[in-house]
Amino acid sequence: MADILSTDLIAPFIPPGALCSRLIVLDQVDSTNTHLKRLATEGAEHGTIVVVDSQTAGRGRADRSFHSPAGRGVYFSILFRPDVELAGVTAITAFSAVAVCRAIEAACGIAPQIKWVNDLVIDDKKLCGILTESSVSNSGRYYIIGVGINVHHGPTDFPEELQGTATSLAMHTTCPIQRARLIAELIGAFSNMYQALLTNPAPYIACYKELSACIGRNIYVYQNNLRRAAHALGINDDCGLHVRYEDGTEEMLQYGETSIRKT
Repeated sequence: MADILSTDLIAPFIPPGALCSRLIVLDQVDSTNTHLKRLATEGAEHGTIVVVDSQTAGRGRADRSFHSPAGRGVYFSILFRPDVELAGVTAITAFSAVAVCRAIEAACGIAPQIKWVNDLVIDDKKLCGILTESSVSNSGRYYIIGVGINVHHGPTDFPEELQGTATSLAMHTTCPIQRARLIAELIGAFSNMYQALLTNPAPYIACYKELSACIGRNIYVYQNNLRRAAHALGINDDCGLHVRYEDGTEEMLQYGETSIRKT
């Protein structure tokens, strides 16, 4: 049976009291973040959520595309309109990664790791990407967090260039996966995360460190079109990545990308 999506299928799984002022479920958009940004400029409320079955122009960091075929993944964005200044985008993205890990484990019994700063991985292959965007409207600053999770993909469902580096939930379990339940778990996890951002972020910082796929490993750091070999020493309380380069110099990264070195 096809794993279809609708508000009626998702709603029964949403935890009571979770942040979800409006749930919009669509067959297809260009990008959930782009669509929600349009709604935000029109006055969409705090807690508005957009979920789609497929994206024609899914986006990752640095304007990369995110492969988003119909019936295969979860493509989800949520709008926050905080009354107070939140942590920086790096920290929000890091906390979002923790929230998504918790939702996946609750819904599927699978425990991903986090590759700094915004990718969820299993066995060092990409399972999920997270894109956090911040902007200002007449109502003040708002944040949109987009999540793309590979759910029902088989090995050949990815483009050829991704088949060696991407994975899906279905490739790591024989149990049936309901996208509706996973989306509801995401709604609950993001609701909890938002409260933690406002009140007590320390447990999320600790969990982000525990779930790191990088700490103690040899990595590549990508910044300003350069690649440098490094060793990941740790993550600080601002979710920056502490690295030591091969020449012995050290840096606390607040932006950039990483990959795990295989040798």
